[in-house]
Amino acid sequence: MVDYNPDRYGVVIAGLIGNKTMRDLGPARPDLAIREKLAQFSAESLFAGRGIVDLEMAECCLAALWMYHDFLDESHRLSQQVYTHTGSYWHGIMHRREPDYPNAKYWFQRVGQHPIYPELKEAVEQLHVAWDEVPPFLLREVWDPAGFIDLCEQSRGKNDSMEKFCQTVQQIEWQILFDYSFRKAIGWVETE
Repeated sequence: MVDYNPDRYGVVIAGLIGNKTMRDLGPARPDLAIREKLAQFSAESLFAGRGIVDLEMAECCLAALWMYHDFLDESHRLSQQVYTHTGSYWHGIMHRREPDYPNAKYWFQRVGQHPIYPELKEAVEQLHVAWDEVPPFLLREVWDPAGFIDLCEQSRGKNDSMEKFCQTVQQIEWQILFDYSFRKAIGWVETE
C-alpha cells in the first residue's frame, strides 16, 4: 500500500495534515478552525527551512492543503494558476469534488499520462484484494481518470460500499500526488 507519512514533510505541513482524512467526494463544510492558519502561508513560507527548486510545485502543495480542508475556492485559485500537468491534476480533482464533472474531465485531459498514474493504479489493485466490487475498468493497464470521475459521480451521496471505495481511492490519490508535488518542489530524490 502507499507509504504515506505526513512527518516526512516537516512539522509545518504535518501539523496542517494531522490525522484528518479527506473523505467527501463532493464539497464539504470547510474546516474553519484551520482557515486562519492556512491563510498565513505562501508557497515559500510553507516550505520554511527547505529550499524550493520548483515554485509551481510548491504552489500545488498549498492548493492541495486548502483542498484537504475543504476550501475548494482557495484551492481553485491556486491550482488554476499553475500551468503544468500537476497543476492541471490538482485543478481536475477540485472540479471533481465541486462537483463539475465535465470540467474535471477537461482538466484531466490536460494532465495526459501523469507520472503518478502507475503508482495510483498499483494502489487500486492492492485495494482490489479487500474490495470485491472494484470496477474492472480501474484494473486495466493504465489509470483511467475519466472513468474514475464517472464512478465518483455515480457513487456520490449513496453512502454505500462503492462510495467508500471511491473515497479511499481519492484519499490515496491525494497522498500520492501530494508526495509527488512535495518532492518536486524541493528537488527531493531518494536513492534506491
